[in-house]
Amino acid sequence: MNSIVLARVAAVTTAVALVVGGVCTGAASAAEPPTRADLQATITLDKSSYDSADIVHATLTIKNIGLTAAEGVKVVRTGAMSGFFPVLGDLERSAAGVRIGPRSEYVAELSAKVGMPVLANRLVFNGDVRMNTSDDTPADNKFEVAADVTFGTGSARVIVYGDANHNDGFDDGEGVNGVVVHLVGPNTAAGGRDYETATGPTGEARFTNIPNGVYRAYYTDYATGWLVPSQDDFTVELGREVEIVRKAARPLSDTLAAAVAFDQDVYAAGDTVGITVTLTNTGDALPVVYAECSGMGNSSELYNTTDGWGPLEHGASGVPLAAGETKVVQVTAPLPAGAASVGFVTVGCRFGPSRTMANGSPSAGDRAEVPGAVVDISARLLRDNGFSTPGTPIAGVEVHLRNRDTNELVASMVTDETGRFSFTGVPVGYYKPEIVGPWTLVTNRWMEFRLVVGNLYVPDVYVLPAT
Repeated sequence: MNSIVLARVAAVTTAVALVVGGVCTGAASAAEPPTRADLQATITLDKSSYDSADIVHATLTIKNIGLTAAEGVKVVRTGAMSGFFPVLGDLERSAAGVRIGPRSEYVAELSAKVGMPVLANRLVFNGDVRMNTSDDTPADNKFEVAADVTFGTGSARVIVYGDANHNDGFDDGEGVNGVVVHLVGPNTAAGGRDYETATGPTGEARFTNIPNGVYRAYYTDYATGWLVPSQDDFTVELGREVEIVRKAARPLSDTLAAAVAFDQDVYAAGDTVGITVTLTNTGDALPVVYAECSGMGNSSELYNTTDGWGPLEHGASGVPLAAGETKVVQVTAPLPAGAASVGFVTVGCRFGPSRTMANGSPSAGDRAEVPGAVVDISARLLRDNGFSTPGTPIAGVEVHLRNRDTNELVASMVTDETGRFSFTGVPVGYYKPEIVGPWTLVTNRWMEFRLVVGNLYVPDVYVLPAT
């Protein structure tokens, strides 16, 4: 809960005493108000301490003691904030600001639940009031308030269910077993609070005696096949149990199957490729199924952005699928220009009734070879001495070069006295080295060889004696 209530209080009165001949003719002397706008800020809290599940109420008062209006008055948060993060409305730094007339004040009633993080069990809110013009006395524009935060305990009960009878409610026997629920909760003086458990046979996960405050629940459902929304926010309150009921869904891939296949295993530069897309629907009728074919941005990837994709082109109308129907769509596309430099072409697509391709949408892809280009490579075999010390060359060790994707052994070489090994005329592609003998690759110092025309990546290989 975050809210802001603003009130303007008309005038700030200042008593002025006149001194004549050394005799005070008024009650109490006060300085003449400044001609320019001059702001002063103060803030108070409704309590001196809070439970971590409480709502905090603060009163921020901004006075303009000058004889000129203050324009564009805003609050800039400063310093380390902890526990209190209210919405500032018109006072936000991104807003236009407010106008405070001469000798007037502006009162903002701020409220928000104790929020995370709470550092060292303290609530701290501070800031600086600014306006469009400079302030001759900026020191009194700053404000800060603090209070203790205590952490009582409560409980949370999370239920994940599959709605078998489609009534949008949890019924006996609908619990989903094995969904991992991870809670990230309030920071206390002891540090951050993380809890994790999995739902049981009834679909229930319980968290007892956990600190009060705002939590975020994350769901991991990879092992179950069910789709659960990624997160929930909720508040644990003192001595109470909060219940979160979350409906899971089966993925579309349960009832919509997809296959994508090139019409050849091998292509040459400049070819037009043929692709067969097969969609099978074993569920309810789907008025439309769209395709989205993309990848990691490599030059060998084929996307559905050309006319040959027909209704499955990106942005096109898609295809309908009746219940129980299988539909085959023949596609043609030009071979990507970069495929010959990499040695292969790939296509990967997702399919679904929405262009956004929700989680659980079926996917399919294929790969074909584009042989011809070759490169020469060279690297060194080094014993790892740590990141700060150069490696030691290892001579007389046999190195194999194996294709990452086909696992084919392409070449072998023995390292020279400097630890160097070289291969000539290697077909482009992705490769992994294998070291013959009692050596173990240092995996955090090595990545695969990426042999791409014009963009070779062939790092030195670091090893340690096998244990």
